[in-house]
Amino acid sequence: MVHFILGRGGTGKTTYLYEKIMENIDKCKKIYLVVPEQVSFTREKKIIEIIKEKHPYYKVEVISFSWISNNIFKEYGGICRNFAKEGTKNIVMYQTLIEVKEYLNRYRGMEQDLKFIEKIINFINKLKNVYIYTED
Repeated sequence: MVHFILGRGGTGKTTYLYEKIMENIDKCKKIYLVVPEQVSFTREKKIIEIIKEKHPYYKVEVISFSWISNNIFKEYGGICRNFAKEGTKNIVMYQTLIEVKEYLNRYRGMEQDLKFIEKIINFINKLKNVYIYTED
């Protein structure tokens, strides 16, 4: 069953959610908590803190919308490649910038700035969208 919990910030939605999970954890085989990508780690950490030793933590799974779509594609077809997630792209770009930082003139010192890294990745994606590659 799907339940939507709606309301303004500070009205107790998260507290209510965790209370409902604890009420139903022994009644359900598995509970899926669907959250936006950017909060999946913090929600998962909070679930582990709340459940502690009282219940098996594997009964509650925190998932994101991209996780759902990827698993549907894997199960029923549609994905022909595995694409790197944004966090992975950021880490690879960061490592690349660290390795070439001695060659950076104009952008020296910005190799650790997350916004700068994201802008470079976005620029590369735009180039790919118009079919401009490094070989060109």
